[in-house]
Amino acid sequence: MAKILFVNIPAHGHINPTLGFVKELINRGNQVSYMSTEKFRKTIEATGARLIPYKLRFDPDSIVLNTFKFKLLRGTIDMFREMYSLALENGSQYDYIIHDSLFFAGENLSKLLGKPTICSVSTFALSEKVIEALTKFDVVEIPFAKRLIECRINRDLGNALDMHIHDYKKLFINRYSFNIVYTSNYFQPYGKTFGENFKFIGPSITDRIENTELPLDKLQNKKVVYISLGTVNNKMITFYKNCLKAFSNMDIMFIMSIGNRTKISSLGKIPDNFLVMNYAPQLEVLKLADVFITHGGMNSASEGLFYGVPLIVIPHSSDQPIVAKRVAELKAGLHIPKDKATPEILRDSVVNVLENENYKKNACIIQKSFKEAGGYDKAVDYISEYLKNWHAQHIL
Repeated sequence: MAKILFVNIPAHGHINPTLGFVKELINRGNQVSYMSTEKFRKTIEATGARLIPYKLRFDPDSIVLNTFKFKLLRGTIDMFREMYSLALENGSQYDYIIHDSLFFAGENLSKLLGKPTICSVSTFALSEKVIEALTKFDVVEIPFAKRLIECRINRDLGNALDMHIHDYKKLFINRYSFNIVYTSNYFQPYGKTFGENFKFIGPSITDRIENTELPLDKLQNKKVVYISLGTVNNKMITFYKNCLKAFSNMDIMFIMSIGNRTKISSLGKIPDNFLVMNYAPQLEVLKLADVFITHGGMNSASEGLFYGVPLIVIPHSSDQPIVAKRVAELKAGLHIPKDKATPEILRDSVVNVLENENYKKNACIIQKSFKEAGGYDKAVDYISEYLKNWHAQHIL
């Protein structure tokens, strides 16, 4: 039995993919302590892990979307400083450490504590080629004062994590000794260019504690389209109204999740073929869906494709553009730029995906690659082998 410390940032898209993995570690007799915030206590403790909490003074979900926004930079650096201090303080008690790819000091912990560390990658794995592809998109929302931001990243984040940072973009390139990636090598851009220290296990998806009271009688014998922009950048009233306008007269049921930042009453009259919710049980809906209209967050896109659902991806920021590009490349769905998501284009896109069987077939090819990757069960096997090799190399 091993004692494991899991260090993660407090965002749904980084925590949800790890839950099945953590459950499997515990099912095999290991003890897991998980560093996150109180917001995720119930979710984390449901796996059997123990929470080690740290505090934040801003919306946790904003850090991924806005990591380099000037106004959130200070809070983000403070968060990393506290995470790093807690990991150093607690790390000596554990046999090994698993850390999120955005916790940049993982290798430092290995050197300072003399423990093996494993990187948990909830996005695509990032290499020079993938980063080059990302830079073709506008993935940073506010490009002002770029030199100042880089300077503060280099100085303050470096000081917080005992690192010398010369180019903040290189922080994102996965250079860790061992990496667990929650996608398949087939779906990963430039998948064949990654070495043996990258293990692509597919999405780590398990049933979640959710309200699953869906009006199934309304969904029977109907095509079902699910619409969701995720948990972060989802206050999009114009987009939701465009959907209502685009699809109101179609013989299809639309389930639209609008998040808790938008009031359903602000959307006006809801057509009879719509179920609009502030929160929908996504996994349950995806089991019924024929098309998924999504922002293209890695977590949401992976969940849709895990159930063989073709996607219509409307990316907004972060890694979403490259997810949209990859879905379109593999012809498992369509990519619509956010400024092109008019009612007419939305309607035509749904009709196109439903009528062209190839989108469904190609989504199922990705689904097959996910399931063949082995999931969290395979991840634990990979880690066992890595640890044997690590200890063999570090015996004095």
